Amino acid sequence: MSETKETLKFLFIYPDFLGNEKRKDMKGSYHEGIAIISAVLKQHGYQTALYHLTYLPDEAEFKERIKKENADIIGFSVRTSSVSQVRTMCKWVKEATKAFTICGGPHPTLAPDEMIEME
Repeated sequence: MSETKETLKFLFIYPDFLGNEKRKDMKGSYHEGIAIISAVLKQHGYQTALYHLTYLPDEAEFKERIKKENADIIGFSVRTSSVSQVRTMCKWVKEATKAFTICGGPHPTLAPDEMIEME
């Protein structure tokens, strides 16, 4: 009898916009850090997904996508220009799922205390 291994699913959220833009036609840019982390996780048998945000979604749209992904771990890539929006989205994640949430990227690297204190 073979034993099935439970596979964790990681969801990376990449807020690739400035301010409160609502332009859904923007293409966004490549994020090498997320790509590398995702590739390593996949090599070790984990599932990964990307929510590449080129505009700030409304709460209902965001929560629907988060629930659909059904991730165990959600990681945000945070630039200084998106801290306010990520703070809001982290709150939405807590309301929509029980996934462990973590923030990485330039801003958490430069201001870790601010990110640790964020609810």
